[in-house]
Parts: sequence; structure tokens; C-alpha cells
Amino acid sequence: MKPITPACFNKLLNELPEIIRHAAAALLESDARSRFFGKLSKTNGRFQLYLIERNDIEAYTVCHCFSTDKLERDYAYESMPLEGVETFFNMAGGIDFTSRPGRYEGP
Repeated sequence: MKPITPACFNKLLNELPEIIRHAAAALLESDARSRFFGKLSKTNGRFQLYLIERNDIEAYTVCHCFSTDKLERDYAYESMPLEGVETFFNMAGGIDFTSRPGRYEGP
């Protein structure tokens, strides 16, 4: 996957609902030393913007997610270091979602 180019950046922002356009633009413009990789999806009237921010100078990678509700009246924003996303991924891989709900069983 290649970083978001300026042309891609503008296209991406134009496709976003106004409710999250400004917040996403502020993030994408926040640090010129960061590279961003992104994906935009729209499912059942709900927008989700996934961004991965990589900053080699400060040595960090952060995952950002913006999502709208079905009416696009509000949006949610979450960010998490890549290590946290990997932990969730590994946890989900070890859960049998077809069994009946149970209590949390830690490590």
C-alpha cells in the first residue's frame, strides 16, 4: 500500500461527509513528517475512514478510525497504536464466536 498522495488526499476529503471532513483534514495535515495510508468505506449509509499514520522520525505508528452514524449527524473517532490493534487482532483470533457467550477468560 502506498502513502496517500496530495491528489488522493483531496479526493478522499471530497468523498467524506462534512461532519468528519474537517477533523480528518486536520489530522492529515497535522504533521508533515508523517505518512498516511488510508481506506474509505461506505456501508448501509455509514462512512468509515481508516487511516494508518507512520512517523519514521519519531518512530511511531498510530491507527485512526472515523465513523459516522447512519444519519451523519455525529461521528466517532478512535486512535490506537499499531501494537494495540495487533493485540485486538490476536485476541479475536483466539475467540470462538460461534459458542454461547461466556465470561472473560484472561491470559
